[in-house]
Amino acid sequence: MALALAGCTTARVAGGEAEVSGTVDACVGAYLSSAPPPKVRVELIGDGREVREVTLTSGSRYRFVVPPGSYELRGWWGERPVTLAPGSRRTVELRDTCK
Repeated sequence: MALALAGCTTARVAGGEAEVSGTVDACVGAYLSSAPPPKVRVELIGDGREVREVTLTSGSRYRFVVPPGSYELRGWWGERPVTLAPGSRRTVELRDTCK
């Protein structure tokens, strides 16, 4: 399934590092409001290996600060490429498209 990077923005961040962040949703469609929110895992892959990883409640914000380079955000949505220049800040929204 191809997903557009709608909601992607860039800005500058100080120093030689770069940042990618955004909101992540689980792909669950409708669920009971009395049930605990589902969890979703976000992985940042660089050079074929996991660089950072976080598991969050659906609807939460993720944030990775890493050296500049080419990465992939990996999770239920598949993989999304992201290139980070020195000092850049990128927002990539990983929203629920299953609803």
